[in-house]
Amino acid sequence: MTVVLAIVGDDLTGVVSVAGEVAARGIATTVLPVGDADALLSTCAAISTDSRNLEAPVAADRAAEAIRAVRDAGARYCLKKVDSLLRGNIGPELQATLGGFGAGPAVCTFAAPLHGRTTVGGTQHVDGRPLAAALDPGSHLLSAAGSADVCELLGADVSGVRHVPLHLVAAGRDALREEIERLTELEDTKAIVCDAATLDDLRTVAAAAVGAGIHLFAGTSGMGAAVADALIEVGALEPVGPVLVLSATASAVGRGQVDHAVGHGIATVISLEHPREENDDLLEQTLMTLRSGRNVLLAVTGDVPAAGFDAADAHQVVELLASFGHAVVRSMPVAGVIATGGDVAEAFLRALGSPTLAIAQEVIAGVPLATVVDGPFTGLRLAAKPGSYGPEDAFARISGWLQATAANGASTRAHTSIDDDKEPGRGTERCNA
Repeated sequence: MTVVLAIVGDDLTGVVSVAGEVAARGIATTVLPVGDADALLSTCAAISTDSRNLEAPVAADRAAEAIRAVRDAGARYCLKKVDSLLRGNIGPELQATLGGFGAGPAVCTFAAPLHGRTTVGGTQHVDGRPLAAALDPGSHLLSAAGSADVCELLGADVSGVRHVPLHLVAAGRDALREEIERLTELEDTKAIVCDAATLDDLRTVAAAAVGAGIHLFAGTSGMGAAVADALIEVGALEPVGPVLVLSATASAVGRGQVDHAVGHGIATVISLEHPREENDDLLEQTLMTLRSGRNVLLAVTGDVPAAGFDAADAHQVVELLASFGHAVVRSMPVAGVIATGGDVAEAFLRALGSPTLAIAQEVIAGVPLATVVDGPFTGLRLAAKPGSYGPEDAFARISGWLQATAANGASTRAHTSIDDDKEPGRGTERCNA
């Protein structure tokens, strides 16, 4: 398997986090130690150089070694993972990355909006305050930057750093692409620092950069997802089928898991609103979203009574989810189905004709993988999770696992004999010389 996207970072936890954003999009992804080039066999290969606290020359050498490995493995795109608090040897390692990858300049977006990190005016902020003035400065003391100025930080080691302000990012991908193309044509441009304050800003930067022919990125949490989405859009990455999540739980734990999956871009939520309201158009919306390659989470997201739904409403929710789930798997390929809360899994299996299941290893603790072994849905994979059980990121972990382990990169789909007749219709400034 040829490496398409490489991720190189100075810290294992950060590398795993960003790699997980790519894996959640159905891209075969592995994380391996620097120097293990023989293991570069996945579409996305992520390497931790464990170099954050090393001397700058040693850190740069490790980054160069990792970049050589992914370049030799044929990687076409690279994301240099950096710390959103500007810790570590960001400038020296980026310079080594530029020299080793040979496909600059780099588009750099250091914002991590989900964690309160934004870049405005080229300055890194934490919860709206410049990095040096953050309310809790303790974790920032290892910052390599004398200030929160990203251009100043990079400019100490990288020549030709340019800055794109937030208003140009907010102008949209077409305007931003034109600006990136203009800056790229300048002979000495090595790094283009783009402001960003939201996840949409990250997506805009990634899409515009890919459209402008950029192959090298530097960023942090959220940028892996943005780059992967941009590469999927242009066909450079081909994800396996999406995951369908069916959730009827009214428990605080279950609803927290729904909020996490939606907030972290793991799935698009399609709300059933209230079980007694009309939901006929939601099936078409569900299929259209899944066909676009995005995971879908079907759930009741409106206000839930403190005592939960009454028996009639609860039964209607379960049957509606089971019906939607059945309609999806008979219509299109999916990497798997996650059923959680109440009797959803049982109702879903009844809708499939009560097939036999083979139980395999746990995907997360207490949630084994079940695979249909007979009937028209043979091969369909199901993870049944108790509604009030599991960690906050349970849906992210399970959906990522289902997609990363899809056999031969293909999705599980219903038998072709199933009748599909009823299927519904889918201004710039220079930072330094």
